Amino acid sequence: MDEAAPEPQPAVPGNEGAEGERPKRDRRGYVSSRARLGAVTPRKKKGPSPFVIVGAAVSLVIAGCCVATSFLAPQWRSYTAADGSFTVSFPGKPEVVTSSFQTPNGAVAFASYTVKATFLGRVYGVQSYEPEVKGSRPPDDARLDAMVAATAKELNGKAENQHPVSLGSYPGREVELSGVQNGQTRVLLRVYVVQDRVFELKVFQVGGFETTDDDRTFLNSFRVP
Repeated sequence: MDEAAPEPQPAVPGNEGAEGERPKRDRRGYVSSRARLGAVTPRKKKGPSPFVIVGAAVSLVIAGCCVATSFLAPQWRSYTAADGSFTVSFPGKPEVVTSSFQTPNGAVAFASYTVKATFLGRVYGVQSYEPEVKGSRPPDDARLDAMVAATAKELNGKAENQHPVSLGSYPGREVELSGVQNGQTRVLLRVYVVQDRVFELKVFQVGGFETTDDDRTFLNSFRVP
């Protein structure tokens, strides 16, 4: 007498294979105990090696140190204006803005050259004012006084420690100004009258820092043809 076929085994809840497949049976029709207990536990995907993670972190730290070191060590380089009107040392490439404005004596061409030296807590700038009408200008002292007064008004502050300077045969003025513009601000200003043109050299400092060697490097490097 032939052996009766085994009765089908009930499906074990939660033991379906991928996409709802029923658990596999052996050649006699039985579901294995392993399948009854939940089939095979899926193998976990391997993540990156801890050595890779640590190595990447160290690389980032080293890169950050290199950037910070470069950021804290400005490279002073000589810069000459496109029109050849002056040469000065800047701690970076300046941003150049040009425009013009009207005055009672006629139009004035304006040019600004600025480097934001965040690593030094400074902004270094040169500003040039050149009237389009040549030859009819106020006395040099009057022009110097006007530039100092305009900067003090811009800062909503006052001029301090003012004394004369010169650039070869050209007269100038050096002034320390303090005021309130986006917080307590100090400006070390040097103004030169070079024939019809006026040059302003400005060192902006937030928080009232003392004058540094970098500030003097900038101011003393200024030259005209």
